Amino acid sequence: MTLLAQQTKFPLALETRKKTAIDNLLSNEPVFPQMHAERAGYVNKYSPSCIFRGVGPSMTYNCHGMTFAARRTQIFEGSEVLKILQDDNYGPVNKENVLPGDIAVYFSTASSQTGIAGDPEHSATVIEASTLGGLRRIKVVSRWRYCDEVIHFVENAPYDTGDVRYYRVQS
Repeated sequence: MTLLAQQTKFPLALETRKKTAIDNLLSNEPVFPQMHAERAGYVNKYSPSCIFRGVGPSMTYNCHGMTFAARRTQIFEGSEVLKILQDDNYGPVNKENVLPGDIAVYFSTASSQTGIAGDPEHSATVIEASTLGGLRRIKVVSRWRYCDEVIHFVENAPYDTGDVRYYRVQS
């Protein structure tokens, strides 16, 4: 068995387009029983308006790892998300112009209990954007903690939805 296979947590070689290293952590650790209970709580609270993809709990990747690293690792720090947005040439997109494939980043607000105001705390990939009766509806797919991948409307999530910003790779 190789040393890498023996390790349970290690960084994945990951960098931005500008060749700047992205701090991350790949974990082979088993899930905790509490994660199954947390997932069940989410299902009870958010079904049927959200679709739980059945991926189930896993320590392999988190929301930012899903959004920016193809489900390969965990990216924890908001500063790393900001670095990716900058180095990979993501530009802001007005909510009215959001298209499938764009990225939604949830920033903590002053009232948030989960992070520092202005810090990216969650990210998702837009899969549908429509306007009905003058109301813009945006549906995303994201990873809720380590519990599951979920398809949901951007405002229907267990995260601070007071400051959601949208981005698109410019080229």
